[in-house]
Amino acid sequence: MPVAIITIMTHPIIASATRGNLEDADRLLTLDAGASMFVDDKGWTAAHYAAQLGKLPVLQRLHESNSRVLLTPTSTGAGKQPAHLAAEWNELKVLQWIAGVDPALLETLDKKDRTAVSIVAEKRFGGSAERARSWLGLGSGSTVRPLHFCATLWKLIAARVLLPRTAPTHVLTCNVEKLLGSAH
Repeated sequence: MPVAIITIMTHPIIASATRGNLEDADRLLTLDAGASMFVDDKGWTAAHYAAQLGKLPVLQRLHESNSRVLLTPTSTGAGKQPAHLAAEWNELKVLQWIAGVDPALLETLDKKDRTAVSIVAEKRFGGSAERARSWLGLGSGSTVRPLHFCATLWKLIAARVLLPRTAPTHVLTCNVEKLLGSAH
């Protein structure tokens, strides 16, 4: 009986990210800066693979090439950003680096209303967001919360909404400290 061999081809940048090959990733991004935003059949970019597998140098190079790679949700499935995948796979160094780039990325909701912080809290700390924030080096009590949390908690009082220039609309966040200050 004949045996069929199926080869799934993907963009070389995704292969480089999966292997953690910084030299190949650098060469590919030098040739084509747009490669960092290539989406495979799962709806993932190279940044999703690099974050999930803890390939921090490759993730940093992808971000250097295009800062939007950390904001890009998967186009299929749960709409996860690289931070969500790093949280699911306990990639602390990746999460700490992402927090250094923009801590709000760890509080961005996926389509299942989960944040990277809440994923870490569930997986490692029995749901304790404070312990998760401490483990991530965010300190006690992040002030960044999803907009719907602020609106619900504070009954739609005037909140200042912060929208990064490059952020998709689901990245809306508000600052609880400013909100608390305006409530007094």
